[in-house]
Amino acid sequence: MENYRLMERLGKGGQGSVYLAEHKQENEKYVLKKVECFDESEANKAFHEALALQKLDHAYVCGYKEFFVMWDKEESSMFVCIVMDYYKKGDLRAIIREYQEKKEPMPEDKIKKFLGEIIEALVFVHQKGIIHRDLKPSNIFVKDDGALCLGDFGVSTVMGDLRTCPRNTVGTTMYMAPEVMTQAYDERSDVWSLGCILMEMLTTTMFNQQQLAEKLAEIKEDTDVLEYIFEDIAKHFSNDWIKTLRAMLKVKHQTRPTAEALLMMGFVQECVEASDSTQADKRYRQKQTKNRIRPLSGSRDDPDRIVEYIADTIDHEECVKNGLQALRELLDLRALEHDGTPQPPVTIKQASKNLITLAMWDNIGNRDLQIAGCAVLASLAVGAEPNDVLFTPEVLAIVNKVMTTHRGCSDVQQQAAAFILALSANSRASETICQLGGIQDILNAMRDHPNDAQLQATCCSALWGLTVVESSAKIAAENCAVREVCTALKNHSSLSEVAEAAAAAMISLCLDDGCFDIVNKVDGVGSLLTAMDTHIKNAKVVRNICMVLSTLVEPNEECAYRVLTSDKPEDEKPAGIPIIIKAYELHRDNAEVVEAIVNLIMELCEYEDIRLDLNSYKVVNYLKEIHAKYFKNEVRQSDGGDSGRCPYDVNAEMRHVGVGPSMLSEVYKRYRENKDIMGPCETALDKLGAGKAMAPRRSSVQVK
Repeated sequence: MENYRLMERLGKGGQGSVYLAEHKQENEKYVLKKVECFDESEANKAFHEALALQKLDHAYVCGYKEFFVMWDKEESSMFVCIVMDYYKKGDLRAIIREYQEKKEPMPEDKIKKFLGEIIEALVFVHQKGIIHRDLKPSNIFVKDDGALCLGDFGVSTVMGDLRTCPRNTVGTTMYMAPEVMTQAYDERSDVWSLGCILMEMLTTTMFNQQQLAEKLAEIKEDTDVLEYIFEDIAKHFSNDWIKTLRAMLKVKHQTRPTAEALLMMGFVQECVEASDSTQADKRYRQKQTKNRIRPLSGSRDDPDRIVEYIADTIDHEECVKNGLQALRELLDLRALEHDGTPQPPVTIKQASKNLITLAMWDNIGNRDLQIAGCAVLASLAVGAEPNDVLFTPEVLAIVNKVMTTHRGCSDVQQQAAAFILALSANSRASETICQLGGIQDILNAMRDHPNDAQLQATCCSALWGLTVVESSAKIAAENCAVREVCTALKNHSSLSEVAEAAAAAMISLCLDDGCFDIVNKVDGVGSLLTAMDTHIKNAKVVRNICMVLSTLVEPNEECAYRVLTSDKPEDEKPAGIPIIIKAYELHRDNAEVVEAIVNLIMELCEYEDIRLDLNSYKVVNYLKEIHAKYFKNEVRQSDGGDSGRCPYDVNAEMRHVGVGPSMLSEVYKRYRENKDIMGPCETALDKLGAGKAMAPRRSSVQVK
């Protein structure tokens, strides 16, 4: 006991007290369970029983560090102490409670995964000759990678005869099999308890824990109660679940299947396939390579040496994390300029990139390791050759695994999304990522972390990069990506990074006809106008938003008229037009912005009512100014041709719009070849009734 410092008591039960403890030398947290014994003889017997738990080396079984017997002077009693792994993510009870409080059904894929993991653990411990006897959600812990872990075994758990009565009954009665209280029992009692847990996961919309306890008590007396519950379960889940549950909750334990027999059922096999048993092999390898654990020493400028270190310690998370962080630092350092001279790029072999991915797979539960790994891969992806191994499905599959495993960690999601953004520049990688579920992963990250502005911006940028490919844009449309982008823009419109990225993403997302209902429902046009007004001096934001609005206005009348209306009820004048005019006045010398603005005005001119509002703001004057600035340099053949002259009376036109001759001459010389501005500008002028006066000038132009 001298090696541990008790931090707090986590609970007290029939067998003893449970504490959160810290190892004084390792500075690691553990759970320490003190089991009280009557005398030294019983303590020794309990100690030897506890040693059997050391045989439980499995991915879904709680790890046990050590066992010892102690005499507590203060309590004048003998205790067996069991030191177990500490799981900071909590237990299954907390997960179930969250759904019960919301009256929401647990996702079926999550229940399948959980059931598969628990059954695998039960089969393993039963094969070791151990019954749990106290199986309940609060004794099933959640590991860092989201997998479940069976723990908190009772001390008196070792089976001599398979039909043995314990010296006492412990645990929560709610989950206990009917036979435990009255007769001999075997490992099938754990199957009943698992059935109770499964029912709790399937009935989160129907019962809280107390209500479920009452129903389970009724079922022990009258099995017909179970059939009524099945009727409600069938509203949310398939008959496979009911069939499995019916088999587990047989009141007569002789007719109840063992965990191994359950494993033979086709549906249960599907559940097991949804879990991941590779961690059991990893634990074995960790024991075999324990002597390789060492710090990363020496120079950190050699990427090959760092990769060799990662390869040598690949099953030891802390070592791999340190190696990947060192590699990340090296890549970041080389990316910077030193005294104005670019540093030579870091060269990583193709095999080393595969190894980095393998190390991430092998240690998937470590968040810091995954952050460093994604950062390294993102750096390597920038500028990589098109046939690089980074762009193969075997390597890219790690992105989906990282994002699904660590959905709750915004830092992991941020770095993984940044990796996808880097990959989107390669069309091959972009398409592969989407096939592997990359767009769904990005949208999940946006939904799970709506308040993380940086993550929202990165995800929007990644969507923009991915949806350039038509097949990827279709996937995004099917998953209503435009809703998440509009939500991000609305929540973070004050940040230019989000506004620019969200608008860029919407340019391609709004090409889908199904987007209009969503955009109008969430007032996407209003959010775009607010963002443009907020960042009116930012040319990229203004350009992107005008391009999106053009895409929305042309086919959808509701979007077009929303440009005219204001968010504020007291405003009578249109909100959008003044913002557009202001944007032009600030960016009149930026050809790309002007082109986007003119295209938007051209699309708005298609609506008669909107043309009246445009005229009320004297938009014609602005269009004429634009036309004068960007008119293509063409001269009449009869004039003999002066390449610097406009084919009509420039001074008269300048006087008409109130623009000084020197400024117009300068702009004219800079942009005289811009056809992209001239076309929509003249179309808009025609729609507004101002094009006729200019027609003769255009008709008199002859190409030399």
